[in-house]
Amino acid sequence: MRKMFSSFLLGLIFFTPLAALAQTNNSDYRQMGEALYQKGLYNKALDYFNRAVQADPNDWQAYQELGDTYLKLNDDSSALGAYNKSLEINPNNASLKTTVDNLQETTTPATQKDQSNFNALRQDHPAVANPWRKPAGASNDSLGPMSHSRSWLSVDTGYTYTNLGDLTTSADYVNGQIASSGTYTGLATADHNGFNIGAELGFLLNPYNGIALGVRAIAPNPYTSDINFQDGFGDYEDITIQPYLVPLTVDYYLFLPDQGGRFYLSAGVGYYVGSVHVDDAYTVSSGANSDEIIGDLYSGTVGFQLGIGREFAINNHLGLRIFARGRYAKISGFRGTVTDANGFTGDFGLMQDSSGYVFVDNVGNTGGPYAEHFATIDFTSFDLGVAFTFF
Repeated sequence: MRKMFSSFLLGLIFFTPLAALAQTNNSDYRQMGEALYQKGLYNKALDYFNRAVQADPNDWQAYQELGDTYLKLNDDSSALGAYNKSLEINPNNASLKTTVDNLQETTTPATQKDQSNFNALRQDHPAVANPWRKPAGASNDSLGPMSHSRSWLSVDTGYTYTNLGDLTTSADYVNGQIASSGTYTGLATADHNGFNIGAELGFLLNPYNGIALGVRAIAPNPYTSDINFQDGFGDYEDITIQPYLVPLTVDYYLFLPDQGGRFYLSAGVGYYVGSVHVDDAYTVSSGANSDEIIGDLYSGTVGFQLGIGREFAINNHLGLRIFARGRYAKISGFRGTVTDANGFTGDFGLMQDSSGYVFVDNVGNTGGPYAEHFATIDFTSFDLGVAFTFF
């Protein structure tokens, strides 16, 4: 009897520290896992939570935190297993039961998912919420795949209406002169219509905000002025001016996403590179003065743009965008080195005189009796177009 008591006492002496050590290890493992989880180190946290449940298989809280960590790592099946184990130990955990019910719905293809319940789960259980998660085909937050892609590339084209500024003033002046002279014939036109093509590379900050770098080319129809003086000597002046605009832009996007795509508003600034291709041919003073100036003149300015549109998801990697865009940019100082038909090379510019007439002349003639100055092309314009978006 004394020997049995001695053996029992010896076992008790050794068993009690070991049990306490096991309990201490379990608590330490769980606390370390919680600290790593809070820092977002989920893979390391997973290891410590697994050690915690091995050290104490009856620790329902460790199993629940293990499930939370699996969710962060997008392993729903393992998360469900850990949650169920926690409920076996502590079946009175009502909030965890709700989590498991919702998680089972999202991981069972044959079940019709209740999206409103799942969205409530994301609010009540932060471990599930992950706006960047992109499962095949759809996302758990009810937004389409384009709202979870980190970047996009769009290629667009469309119609552009451009103000044109001094070119419109010049056309009005020329047509007025032709109508009032009684002898001149001809016509001047400043066509506001044109087209645009462009591309942009965008980066999604989150499903609701993005930044994009863009480049596009805008080409209004050419300005033409054709005056025949009808003086019997063949005097005339024909001018063709083809303006172009290349905006290099940075835009901020505000997205309003849904499951089928997203609406958006955009605003940005850019450097607007302008060019004009000119062909100014004339014979005046009964043929004593004739020449033709053909070449390209350049200038630029800072402008800004606003946009609105809607993107429709075609599939997981392609969308169709319908958009409207407006911009503000007025450019003056168009000039370039050009050699005319008489062999003279000089610094020519797109000029306007005091009457409003736009033509090409040597920059050295600025001022003078006709108050020549650089003409301004108002590239303020409005676009309507479509784009394909790859994401």
